[in-house]
Amino acid sequence: LLQPEFYVSADRYFNDAQDLTGNYSFGKAIPANSLDDRGALSARVTALSFVMTGLFQHMTQQFDGALKSYQAALAVPNWADNDGKEIVYLLVGNSEMKLAEKAASQCDRSTVLTHTDNAEKAYDASKTIAPDFARAYAGLANVYAVRALWTSEGNDKCAKQAINTAVLQQAVDFIGQY
Repeated sequence: LLQPEFYVSADRYFNDAQDLTGNYSFGKAIPANSLDDRGALSARVTALSFVMTGLFQHMTQQFDGALKSYQAALAVPNWADNDGKEIVYLLVGNSEMKLAEKAASQCDRSTVLTHTDNAEKAYDASKTIAPDFARAYAGLANVYAVRALWTSEGNDKCAKQAINTAVLQQAVDFIGQY
């Protein structure tokens, strides 16, 4: 059996992205003796190369480039959803949240909310594929925690710092799910 995997070390490049560190199995094992499964292996190796490029871009704070790399991975033909795509959706969500953080530092409420919406869709896709994938729920909790600070229109341009407690409770609810 062949089991594609990758590991992201918790070092100085990922100090602000501990959620990306650790060991990842990239889908289920592929029988090594089957010629029929070469296409599946090739698809996953191709996707993994895009993921590695995206991780490098994320590491160097090129979050838009990372998103393009992750989207290219998701578009690889013959790659089944249950063969590791939940990880790529997680990474898409994480990069979207980094872009939301950047927009927050510029007090740009609209862009924060756009990126949190995109991140939510990605994390939802991840948990749909792998309902027991705790990192997807952690990502959703983060989405709602950030939204709690930006849903109030009065917070645009950092004019206020009102917290929407109902949205914050949704973050707590996601924490309880994993």
